[in-house]
Amino acid sequence: MNNLYQKILNRFLSVACFLFFVFCSGPKDTQQKVLVSIGDRVITVEEFKNRTELTPRPFYCRNNTERHKIIALNSLIAEKLFALEEGEKSELLSRKYFRAYIKGKKEQYMREELFDRIAREPVVLDSAEINKTMQLAGFIYRVEYYQINKEYANIICEKIAASPGSATVVFDALDFTETAPQKTVKFKDPDHSVIHQALYSEKLQANDVIGPLKLQDNQYIVMKIKNVLYSPALSESEAVDRMRFVKERLVERKSIELWNNYIMEVMRNKDIEFVPQTTLKMAELYSMKDLPNDQQEQMVMKKIEDKQTNLSLDDLAINEVLMGAPFFKMDNKVWTVAEFRELLLSHPLVFRKPTITPDEYLQQFKLAIVDLMRDHYLNQEAYAKGIDKLENIKRNVEMWQDSYVAKLHREQYLKSLALSEDFDKTRMSGTYTYIDEYADSMQKKYSRLIEINMEKFNKIELTQTDMFSIQKFVPYPLPVPPFPKLCVDDKLDYVKHVKNLRSAHVHRCYINE
Repeated sequence: MNNLYQKILNRFLSVACFLFFVFCSGPKDTQQKVLVSIGDRVITVEEFKNRTELTPRPFYCRNNTERHKIIALNSLIAEKLFALEEGEKSELLSRKYFRAYIKGKKEQYMREELFDRIAREPVVLDSAEINKTMQLAGFIYRVEYYQINKEYANIICEKIAASPGSATVVFDALDFTETAPQKTVKFKDPDHSVIHQALYSEKLQANDVIGPLKLQDNQYIVMKIKNVLYSPALSESEAVDRMRFVKERLVERKSIELWNNYIMEVMRNKDIEFVPQTTLKMAELYSMKDLPNDQQEQMVMKKIEDKQTNLSLDDLAINEVLMGAPFFKMDNKVWTVAEFRELLLSHPLVFRKPTITPDEYLQQFKLAIVDLMRDHYLNQEAYAKGIDKLENIKRNVEMWQDSYVAKLHREQYLKSLALSEDFDKTRMSGTYTYIDEYADSMQKKYSRLIEINMEKFNKIELTQTDMFSIQKFVPYPLPVPPFPKLCVDDKLDYVKHVKNLRSAHVHRCYINE
């Protein structure tokens, strides 16, 4: 393997794996958690909670009151109804870039499911390891530390190796700053998994030196234990809480190890060789190089709505010579610029560093391409396992597609109204807008398709804290679409009767005619 590819394997996904673990965990039996059925579409309990808690809600449904929960539910139902009304004829569904975006979303969900299968579900915790970690979890460390590059990390390692037992002396001789920075570390802290494992695998004492540990490309950390405290669990609830964190961390640690091993196997002998001249040109042309990863998706979403995108490197299409030029060779295949551009449509490049200096941009650009190709081969693994056909994958893709289609339908409806002489612009800023009226009409039209499991709905508790969640180190950071602002309906007064369905209490909702 060449040095570039070895770098990715050494660094890969310590953080992203944990995000996969967080967002993929949980039951996946859709039938057991359906909250609303609307014909062949459903809103699950999980989707309702994610749509209301992982992205900001409007002020008029931000709390956990019954009224605000009903407004939120009606808003998500309205989104499905608008998408149904727009139907398969929607012009949006024919746009190349939108199809590529939805494909990219689907494949990201597929890779997360693959992680679940390969790395999370097989993990079985050993009781002895749980008990040992439970004891270590009470330790609180005050550490001195330096963040250093690979060059200094190698120098420190050489000095320690040359004189065994001298680690403390070597650390104390470091003079990167006037005084070493300090930090208090607890088991529950969200530290890098490499740091966490180093501190909580064995009992440590004051003056022990940890590292240098590799965190990511050319970034290392070396630490010295300054002092050690122990905080016992003083109550049953504290003990239960600590046990939960211990199990979560152990599963995370083992999952990352399994996942990295799996990737090593998938990518075995798949070296990458860049064509220097083409690579320099492409690095210069790549239009997202200055945009942080967590803002890329918002830019993509905006460009989709504008019927264009700069992620596709559209200006290359007129340069037939460059489009046909070889870009890199991998797995005995030469990839042209045109083939790379096609991959890029559904997988924006993800840079490993939040900020990149001009001197390191070319190297980071190459690493981002290597990560893209890794995901390409992981996609092949997922397709081969039939993951694209799973119900939860289809539901997640449908959620994103319906969100866009419903938004487009809303805009087109307002445009059609604006052509009328009776259109009143001021009404759109009132409490009962044209869109609210239209949502009511859609409820009436599709009422016989709507079934709401009120037993599940009444059990849902929503947070009242405004949140905007993103995932790190993935092509599409937003876990859910923006909350739909389609109605302010706070009543279920259209319910005509209650009916049991499959032993569950379900309100079958009919608009009074």
